[in-house]
Amino acid sequence: MPRILILRLEGVLQSWGLRSRWSSRDSGLFPTKSGIVGLLGCALGYERGDERVPALQSSLRLAVRADKPGRLLWDYQTVTRYGANLVAATGKPRTMPGTKRDVYHLDVLEKQGEKPAGRIQDTIISRRQYLQDASFTAFLVGPEEVLDECAQALQSPRWQIYLGRKSCPPCLPVFENLTEEYASLEEALRRYPLRPGAQFPVLCEVDSPGGGILRQDLLKAGGTGYAYRRLDTLSLKGGA
Repeated sequence: MPRILILRLEGVLQSWGLRSRWSSRDSGLFPTKSGIVGLLGCALGYERGDERVPALQSSLRLAVRADKPGRLLWDYQTVTRYGANLVAATGKPRTMPGTKRDVYHLDVLEKQGEKPAGRIQDTIISRRQYLQDASFTAFLVGPEEVLDECAQALQSPRWQIYLGRKSCPPCLPVFENLTEEYASLEEALRRYPLRPGAQFPVLCEVDSPGGGILRQDLLKAGGTGYAYRRLDTLSLKGGA
């Protein structure tokens, strides 16, 4: 029996971007593989661009079951700079460049020891999509030492873990189980207990080299873009 790491991905809001570009940030209906690997990377303390992240991704095979698929929500957001740089979640400066005139004016004020006036501002309008009240069960197989390390990290994460975006914390512990009870991912999908209130048919996605669906959610080495993976879908009927 293979060792299988089982995760519970449940929260008030989740967001798993697939085609997010600039000011429009969508969410897929299922967690992405890059998103789940990123969650594991946070628990393990891997920084963005760490070469261990794509290595972790390639070592794992993933299946996801939508116990509760949730509902899509669009949120309208704005981010404004008033003559100063923003601070990113890492604590480092995050600039929002404006016009050349604004940049020149800010440089002059800083050299003179003056504070920028509030009239210098740049506003980004952003539409962000979320999944409301969704609950997924994710199943991962791979080298035993990798699964053991991930299981330990999820129970004592190095950094805060989240469901796709930093504004989407999980409402339950993500670590669910590390088991050798099932013969395969497919068997685990069918036999592992569903969340209370699950409605049939329950949709599932499974990594499959010959799968008929292409999903662009594999992180490329160096974090420079995303590659495609192949997967299959299946549905669980009542009584599964």
